[in-house]
Amino acid sequence: MNHAKTLKVFSTLAVRAPFDRGVLAGYEHESDLSFEWSPTTIIEKKLSEGLHADVVIATDDAIAGMVRQGLIKPENCFKLATAYFGVAVPKGQTPPDIATKQGFLAALVQARSVAYSLGGASGIYLQKIMAEQGVLALVEPKATKIAQGFTGEKLLTGEADLAVQQMSELMTVEGITIVAGFPDELQHLTPFTIAVMNDCTDWARAQSFIHYLLTEPCRAAYASNGLMCR
Repeated sequence: MNHAKTLKVFSTLAVRAPFDRGVLAGYEHESDLSFEWSPTTIIEKKLSEGLHADVVIATDDAIAGMVRQGLIKPENCFKLATAYFGVAVPKGQTPPDIATKQGFLAALVQARSVAYSLGGASGIYLQKIMAEQGVLALVEPKATKIAQGFTGEKLLTGEADLAVQQMSELMTVEGITIVAGFPDELQHLTPFTIAVMNDCTDWARAQSFIHYLLTEPCRAAYASNGLMCR
């Protein structure tokens, strides 16, 4: 690949929805971008293995780790958006009432199978709260766990009847029903940052790309696709 012509972007799946729905339509160099979409944990693994990226979009914690490792300079990091966790069911299925902690936990326990991602922040967090709330042993044996990707797709195949992921990731899958976000007492916000890697091969283009993503039209696109602007 000619990195002088193509800007390589490693990005979390959590922000994919607005990109799939035209957020780059106004960017003049869209054809010169190459995206690899992965959970943050997979992005960290790729970089640790020496794979090249010019720009990275990942959780704040992961970006901070890359700064500590000397892969990114703090001044080349920019706050992008914040995601929050949600629940979806197959289209046509009666949505469970998850407005309260009790209702949310009951929905997990009563589901035939809950789909969640082992490589993403949502699945890691879900396992944590299920353990804290004493339902992990009831849910995990029948769960549909994926290494990466969109949990909502497991609703389409019939492998699961409840999917948990970042709201923006659930919104990427057509043909499912978004129930709601986690109840307030269990909700957790995940902030994401976009950064230029120290070994970026085209700094001018990387800076132009990031500047574009921080414009108001792009911020509006994030907000309409299950993300909160920062």
